Amino acid sequence: MEEPFIIEIEPEVRLWLTNLSANDYERAAHAAGRLARCATTLDEPHSRFIGDGVRELRFEMGRNREAVRISYWLAPGRRVVLLTVFRKTRQRENAEIARARRAKAICETEHEPAHDTFIRDVWTRRLERKSHMVSHAQWKLARDRKVAESISEGEDSAESAERVRRRLELDLAWDLGQAVYDRRTALGLAQTELARRARMSQPQVSKLELGGSMPTVPLLARLARALDADFSLTPLGEGVRVSFIPHDPAHTEAATERAPASAAEAETDADAGAGAERAAATG
Repeated sequence: MEEPFIIEIEPEVRLWLTNLSANDYERAAHAAGRLARCATTLDEPHSRFIGDGVRELRFEMGRNREAVRISYWLAPGRRVVLLTVFRKTRQRENAEIARARRAKAICETEHEPAHDTFIRDVWTRRLERKSHMVSHAQWKLARDRKVAESISEGEDSAESAERVRRRLELDLAWDLGQAVYDRRTALGLAQTELARRARMSQPQVSKLELGGSMPTVPLLARLARALDADFSLTPLGEGVRVSFIPHDPAHTEAATERAPASAAEAETDADAGAGAERAAATG
């Protein structure tokens, strides 16, 4: 397995991370961790190309699960540089994309690989003393530090056990969103059509695909029916693998063909029974 990419952050992203609540910071760190591990393969719904070598990392956070975008580019030396942060709005989308492209051009021509580091304690907002808000820095994620310090999660504190639980929840929500997106696009369905089939709203589908919510079991059942698939959770290490398994077309066609035949047979049996009753009555 390849080493994760290094995550580096521009001052705008750094200041934004510093001011996040603990839960929101954890969501941002989770998205960045996924990006570090899948930098060259991460695609929609979690990443989208916006031109000139710039992509946007997409996820939801906040009490109202607002859509957040972080622009980034893949720099030499297996580095991901996070450039700008913005909220998704139709009115400012083009302007934000242009701003991200300008930030990438400046970063590419003027910034060397980061020498400074940014470390934040999730729960107390305590910052590493080396942090200088005006600099381009490497973002040290919590799991990276644990590996570097050879600290196993089983030996860590109860607080870390809570972090592990939260991380697994975020992993599951992220993977579920990806599974819904993959199956929906494989069927050629728009979010509005899936929402109609599953008795949801389009914003709810969007939130689900971006890992912003964890559906109930009844909703999962509706989604599976809407996606013409079976929902599957398979244990995988400390987590689970989420998938929607398409129904077998041959099985579906056979069931469809059998249904009219069964109905016809039932109708014939009913007619025969009625005829026998009439014969008995007249006899």
